[in-house]
Amino acid sequence: MATESRISFLEGALTQTSERLRDHTERFSALALDIQSVREEIAALRAEMNSNVATLRAENREDHAATRRESRWIGGIVVTAIVVAVIANLVAQGF
Repeated sequence: MATESRISFLEGALTQTSERLRDHTERFSALALDIQSVREEIAALRAEMNSNVATLRAENREDHAATRRESRWIGGIVVTAIVVAVIANLVAQGF
């Protein structure tokens, strides 16, 4: 009898261990799906960020080009003003 009760006890423990292992396997499967979902979200965010960076770079290039044009105009006006001042001084002094 003692042997039968021990075998019965071991069978119960084995069944319980098997059920717990099944539960852990299901949890790990769910966790793997969650990890895959997070990876997909990260990939989508990375693509969105790359798109935003490309847009910002294009805007920056446009702004830089506009600033160069404005600087050229301002430089031209300054040089013209200096030349006019020098010519006015020369004319006023009679060469």
